Amino acid sequence: MLFARVLACGMISALFALTTDAGRLVRALMQHLRLPAPVGFAILQAMHLVPDLGREMQSLRMARAMRQGHALRHIPRPTEIMALVIPLLAFGIRRATRAAIAMEARGLHPGRVRSPLPQPGVTRLDMLASAVGLAALWAALMLG
Repeated sequence: MLFARVLACGMISALFALTTDAGRLVRALMQHLRLPAPVGFAILQAMHLVPDLGREMQSLRMARAMRQGHALRHIPRPTEIMALVIPLLAFGIRRATRAAIAMEARGLHPGRVRSPLPQPGVTRLDMLASAVGLAALWAALMLG
């Protein structure tokens, strides 16, 4: 039963992640739920940082493998991961510094009045998808 619940939650999460534009979701949260702009842009930066961090780790691993003259392993050894911690931390700090400068340049000060971007309205397809998702969630809870 626990496996079925985990599988159902995982599939719903995957469906949400594959069908939802992150930028539009955060902008909608900022407009409709009054999410502060600095928090919204910080969430967007974090969502963009995660894939970039993975790509940076892969490029660092390839560079180390080329320098050492051996093939790139599919699964990195613990020593290889530990050697990449400092360069990845430096990459994250550089990205955070750039993001902070960009947010400062946009004038994202707390309490400042901002004009929201126009948001798309709710369509029939949105209502249908919500109804199907709620029905699937209800069915999963009832079967559990």
